[in-house]
Amino acid sequence: MFKLSNMSFAYEKNNMLFSDINVDLRKGETLSILGPNGVGKTTFLKCMMGFLKPTRGEVFIEGKRVKEIGQKDFWKKVSYVPQAKQVNFPYTVLEMVLLGRASSIGFTSKPSKKDRELALKALDTVGMLKLKDKDTSRISGGELQLVLIARAIVSNPEIMVLDEPESNLDMRNQIIVLDVLEKLKSEKKLTTIVNTHYPNHAFKIAEKSLIMGYDGSHQIGDTESVINRENIKKYFQVDSHFLEVKSNEGSKGHRVLFPTDISSLKDI
Repeated sequence: MFKLSNMSFAYEKNNMLFSDINVDLRKGETLSILGPNGVGKTTFLKCMMGFLKPTRGEVFIEGKRVKEIGQKDFWKKVSYVPQAKQVNFPYTVLEMVLLGRASSIGFTSKPSKKDRELALKALDTVGMLKLKDKDTSRISGGELQLVLIARAIVSNPEIMVLDEPESNLDMRNQIIVLDVLEKLKSEKKLTTIVNTHYPNHAFKIAEKSLIMGYDGSHQIGDTESVINRENIKKYFQVDSHFLEVKSNEGSKGHRVLFPTDISSLKDI
């Protein structure tokens, strides 16, 4: 469904930031991208979406090169959610989400009744319908992040790319954002690519994970295979322990990483 072949990038010749990263995602799968600050995670996303030209490598959607699809059709299939930052323009929440319909509305036209209905539905999906008339400069960071996700899904994309959607949010809002991403994957079968700082969030939402290192090395594969004690030590220089936890009796367990040496706890 979505494939990257030999994605590589260098700011300077013979000084690769990352090289030969291969990704193959099926419809509805989530890839988490992890690594310490400065390894090129955001640059990788920019190369993937065409904001930067990769040194080498190609992007495929449904077996077709993006070069063949063209940028217009590419953005009909792909949506991008940046990190939530303060909005200085006097948009209401509903108007912000309607911006996601820009490719359908056109520059000289006004949003149609259908556009408004789709925007309201997107807000309802992320739990922000009650704020539709509120000024975006007067909502919290967590609320703004959910509004940006609504703006991304209002165009009904097949692939959604998010750059640290849970950063700078408190614990409650991080959980809400992750729950919304799981809901979208379940209901809309969205293929999702998430740049994150949190291995535990990858365990919660991602079938596959990519870890990037300062030396240009990387590991990619099933999340529970890639995020292990050895790789956390190698890429983050942190000792760690993993526990299997259950939220409810009889429920399926999931792994939790403790990024510290807790000698009294037993590794999986």
